[in-house]
Amino acid sequence: MTVPFFCLPVWWSIGRVLDRFLVGSRISPIAVVTGSILSIGCIALLIALLSASAIDQRDLTPFMGGLVLWSVAFGIFPGSWLLGRRRTAKADELGR
Repeated sequence: MTVPFFCLPVWWSIGRVLDRFLVGSRISPIAVVTGSILSIGCIALLIALLSASAIDQRDLTPFMGGLVLWSVAFGIFPGSWLLGRRRTAKADELGR
C-alpha cells in the first residue's frame, strides 16, 4: 500500500525530465548523473539475478520485471540528455 507513495518522487522527476526534453530546455547534469547511476545499478542487479543459481533465481524471478522497468525509467535521464544534445547539434548544423 505504501510503495506507490515512495515511487511518486521518482515518477515526478522522470516526468520533469521528459517535459524538459520535449520542450527542448536543458536537463540538469545532477539528474543525468543520478539517473545514469541508478539505471546502471538496476542493470547490474538484473544481470546478477540472471546469473544467480537456479534456487535463488526461483525466489527472485518476481523482481525481474521491476528491475527492467526501473532500468528503463532511470535510463530516460541520460537518454533524454543524449538525444537533446544530438538535436541541439543538428539544429546548429542547420543554422537555427
